[in-house]
Amino acid sequence: MSDLAEKFATIFDGLDRAYGEFVITGKKGPKAIGKANTRKAELTLDVWQKHLMGRTPIGVVPIRDDNACVFGAIDVDSYENFDPAVVSTELEQFDYPIVVCRSKSGGAHIYLFTYEPVPAALMRKKLLEIALGIGQPDAEIFPKQDRLRSKDDIGNWINMPYFHMNKTDRYAYEDGKAITAERFVALVEERAVSKKELQNLDITSGEFSDGPPCLEKLTQTGFPKGSKNNALFSLGVYARMKYPDDWQRIVFDYNDRFMSGTPKEVQAIVRSLDKKKYIYKCQEEPICGACNKVICSTRQYGISSNASPYKSSSGQKANRPCILDEVDGNIKCFVPPSGSEDEPYWIFTIHGQKMDVSIDMIQSQLKFLREYLKKFHRMVLAIDETRWMLSMNDLLGSAEEFEMAPDAGPEGQFFIHLENFCTGKIKARKKDELLMGKPWFDELNEEGAGPRVYFRSPDLMKYLDIQRFKTFKERQIYTLLRRHGAEHHRFMLKGACVSCWSVNPFQSQSEPLDVPAMKQTVQKVEEF
Repeated sequence: MSDLAEKFATIFDGLDRAYGEFVITGKKGPKAIGKANTRKAELTLDVWQKHLMGRTPIGVVPIRDDNACVFGAIDVDSYENFDPAVVSTELEQFDYPIVVCRSKSGGAHIYLFTYEPVPAALMRKKLLEIALGIGQPDAEIFPKQDRLRSKDDIGNWINMPYFHMNKTDRYAYEDGKAITAERFVALVEERAVSKKELQNLDITSGEFSDGPPCLEKLTQTGFPKGSKNNALFSLGVYARMKYPDDWQRIVFDYNDRFMSGTPKEVQAIVRSLDKKKYIYKCQEEPICGACNKVICSTRQYGISSNASPYKSSSGQKANRPCILDEVDGNIKCFVPPSGSEDEPYWIFTIHGQKMDVSIDMIQSQLKFLREYLKKFHRMVLAIDETRWMLSMNDLLGSAEEFEMAPDAGPEGQFFIHLENFCTGKIKARKKDELLMGKPWFDELNEEGAGPRVYFRSPDLMKYLDIQRFKTFKERQIYTLLRRHGAEHHRFMLKGACVSCWSVNPFQSQSEPLDVPAMKQTVQKVEEF
C-alpha cells in the first residue's frame, strides 16, 4: 500500500502545503453533496494511504508554488444521457494524452499528465482546447488559475480517484472498462507527455479553429431552433474579419450550410454588418451558451484579436485587469432552507480575506466594487459588462453549495425576534392586558384551535424598532406571518375593537438550570 501511495503522490504532485477533504452526506439529484474542508497541512504519504484505504477522501490542488503543475483535469458535471465509460472509448480514437476517470457523482474527470513540470497557463490552455474539442466548453478546468496570487493562496482542489480503491466507484477507464489502481498508475506513465509534446499538441483544427469556440462548436453540433438571426449575425462578424474582400458571399454560404434563412433575411443581416463594425453577440443565445472566453481571447479572430477591426463599445474597458481575477480559494454559496424566501449569498476569498457577496453585488459591478473599496480600501476601475458577466458566471459555476442555518438569513432573524417578543419577561396575565402592549398566551383557546400566543402588530413593530431590526416593512412582515401559520383576529376588549395576530406557542425551557453547589467556607476567628 505504501508503494502505491507513493506512486499516487508522484503523479498527482500538486501544492504540498494544503489539500482538500470532501465527505459525502447525501445527493441533490445525481450530484453528490457533502462537507468540504481545506486543510492547510502537508499532503503526506499517510494521507494518501488513508485515501486509498477508504478512510478520508482527499482533493489535490494541481498548481504548485512555482506556478507549474504535472497534472490537470477537466471536470465534466454532465449526468443526463452521460456515460463516462462511453466517453472514454470515444476519446481514445482522438489519441489525446488523457485518462478518463469516473467522478464521485457519476460525471467524469478527464486528466492530462506530464512527466516534467509545465507552466499552469500552458496546462490550462490545452485542457480548454480539449474541453472544446469534446463538446464540453462549460466544463471546469483544474488548475483554475495560471498563477497563485500570493504565498497564502491555495488555489482550488479537485477530488482524487480511487478513494477506497478495492471498492471504489471513482475508477479510471481503459477500452471502456474500469481498471485497478495499479493499472491506472501504469496507464498514466504510458500517456504522460513532455513539456515540448504538450506545446506541440494540436487539438483544434477545422474551418473555425481560428475563431470563437462557440462558432466552432455550434457549426459541428447544430444551432438551436430560434437562434437563426443571432447565429448568422456572429458568423457574419467572423466572415467580415477573416475574409474582408468576399465576406458578403460567404455569409450567404454559411446560411446555406448551417441555417435556413430566406435570402431577404440574410440580406438584412449583411446590410446591417456593412453599416457598422459590430462585435460578436456574446451575451445572447446561442453564443453565450457555448462561450469559452479564455480560448476565444487567444484566437486570431476571437473577441480580443488585434487583427479584429471591431472594438468593444466600452473602449479600453475590455483590456483592463478584472477584479474577479483576484478571487482565490473555494467560493461558497449559502442557499436558504426550503420554503424560505431569503436570498442566497456567496463568500469570496480575495487576498486571503473573506468577502460576503449578495445577489445585488453580483448583478451590479459598481456595488461589488463599492464593497471591495470598503473591505480593502482600494479603488478598482470597472471593466466591460460582457466580460464582467462571463467572469462572474465562471466563478459562480465553481461555487460549493451549503444550506443556510435557519436563523442565518433575514427571515430567520425575524422569527428569532418574534419568539423573544412572545416569550420575554413582559407577558399578559389576562386577555385584557393586550391593550397594554403585552403578548398573551391562551392555553385553553376559546376558539378550540389549541394553545396560541396573541399579540397586536403595532406592539410587535415597536419591539422590532427597539431591537433595530428594520429589514422588512410592515406589509412584508404580515406576509411572513401568514406563510408561517399566523392567524388574524378581531374581538372586543374593554369596549374597544382589538385587531391582533396569533401564532403557535414557542418551545420554552421546562427544566431549571443546574446550579453548581457552592462550598461553604468557615472563617475562624481568634479569641483574644
